[in-house]
Amino acid sequence: MSKKAAWTDTIIYARPEEQYIHVKREPVAGAVCPECKSKDVKRYPIANWMGPRIVVKCQTCFHVLEISYPTREDRWPPYQPLTLDWPVALAERASVERVLSQGKNK
Repeated sequence: MSKKAAWTDTIIYARPEEQYIHVKREPVAGAVCPECKSKDVKRYPIANWMGPRIVVKCQTCFHVLEISYPTREDRWPPYQPLTLDWPVALAERASVERVLSQGKNK
């Protein structure tokens, strides 16, 4: 993840040549599952009900160790808009802050 993705990589993809498309699951060095003590822990993108996320999950018992927002370098989802990491407009800021505060109260 040390190489920064070009902005064009977030919107332009070649047509897949494989018959089946799969997600690359990257091993997480030094991670141990707290549930089953397995060292088979991997990081990969998911399509979640909350939107696109990156998950760190045990591959033995499927315990979720971490769910985070994808960075531009993760290239997930493949259709990221150019404005994804722009600051929120003043007109939208109040509603965003209200939604975030309601989530913390639950």
